[in-house]
Amino acid sequence: MSAWLSWRVATERALYGPGGFYRRADGPAAHFRTSVHASRLFAVAVLRLLHAVDAALGHPARLDLVDVGAGRGELLTRIAELAGPGAGKPAPPARGR
Repeated sequence: MSAWLSWRVATERALYGPGGFYRRADGPAAHFRTSVHASRLFAVAVLRLLHAVDAALGHPARLDLVDVGAGRGELLTRIAELAGPGAGKPAPPARGR
């Protein structure tokens, strides 16, 4: 019989351990859909907002957009594609903790 695990440890293993929910090839997108997965229109809207913020700030030399949503960076990837070359590349998504 295996030892009992705390809720925290069990959840961490289920999500981030080998074969965990966020580490499987199909990823979270296979289990639920968000605006990012449903249509590119969400990325278009965020890019328009980003342009407005950039203008309101006087076009600073650097303007960071951080995606803290679930997924694997699809939103930032789509925004970078729509923005075109020279707009910067999305950083790889953070993994686990």
